Amino acid sequence: MNGPPQYDDRARQVAESARAFAVALERSPADQAVALEDLEQAGRSWAVQAQSIQRFSSLVEPEEAVVPLEDRLAAVATDLGIAEVLLAAGIAADEVEVAVDGPTVLKSAVSRLEVDLASQRAEIGVTAGFARPSAELEPTGDPRDHFARASWDAVDGIVADTLTVLKDAWAHLHELAPDVAGKALSEVEAILDIAPQVGRLVRLGLQAAKRALLALFELLPERLKAAVRSEAREWWGKGVAQFENLAVERLIGAQRVRLALEDFNLTSVDPERLGTASALLHELVTRFGRLSQGLRRVLQALAAAVAVAGLLAVVVAAVGSWLPLAAAVGYLLTAGSIILLARDYLDTGGLLSRVDGLQQILSGLVTE
Repeated sequence: MNGPPQYDDRARQVAESARAFAVALERSPADQAVALEDLEQAGRSWAVQAQSIQRFSSLVEPEEAVVPLEDRLAAVATDLGIAEVLLAAGIAADEVEVAVDGPTVLKSAVSRLEVDLASQRAEIGVTAGFARPSAELEPTGDPRDHFARASWDAVDGIVADTLTVLKDAWAHLHELAPDVAGKALSEVEAILDIAPQVGRLVRLGLQAAKRALLALFELLPERLKAAVRSEAREWWGKGVAQFENLAVERLIGAQRVRLALEDFNLTSVDPERLGTASALLHELVTRFGRLSQGLRRVLQALAAAVAVAGLLAVVVAAVGSWLPLAAAVGYLLTAGSIILLARDYLDTGGLLSRVDGLQQILSGLVTE
């Protein structure tokens, strides 16, 4: 992620401490006690840093926000990954008596967190100034042909990324109990409570999960939450038939954009302006791809955290009562958010105005 260095360091420290604790479980009680203390300290240090970065950025802020939206999503996904690790560590430390192989559960959780952190580090520096054209994208051949291809590719890319996120959200929702999604559509913040009678690692894990979910909910200001719930309710009610490109195109207004592209006359547009617009289109679809990937990370991390917490639900009733419903809210808000973002990037919806979308780029070509 593109957050401060200490943010990345503290996340990695949790993963390293958890890995060391998993190794210590095969050694002496003294080694286990030292490793456990290190892990608790890493978890508390992480919590302080996570709370600071998650106060910034929301879905309605412009692309040039101090903390980009994709970094905020990365923070949420990391918090959920750390929640999974801490909950698994609590199981491995026998804070809760669960009939599973605790060390194996812990090692699997640590591996997932390490992979995600490595993936995020590989993307550092990708989030550059949105409005600057990419120098390496100077068109070759006829700039009109280049722009036409870039335009159609941008629409195709946004549709494909939106469809992928919606499919993921649908799949994770169907892993929950059948009635959970319906309840989640009408209840949001009031569902999050932390179980009082749990061990220290489990408590840290539950707090991380709650913090991440609240951060996800707070991406949406109050004025948009009703709209997102409405979009999610409509999306959920359509069933599996919605998972075709044509259905998604209707949902986000892509068909209207395709008609606009067909009618757009490029013959009189200055070639230099076409080159700049082509680069902006590339930036647009690349940025949307990073946002959709961030949302997918959140979905995957939430599902993994829910799976581990589900092991606790058998003996910690409060976990079983709030976490599945909270997760369903997260899945549904993610689905609603990608729909609104796609419309913003295509300029087919008026609720968001974070970017100069595809149709604004087209308009700029004919504006003197």
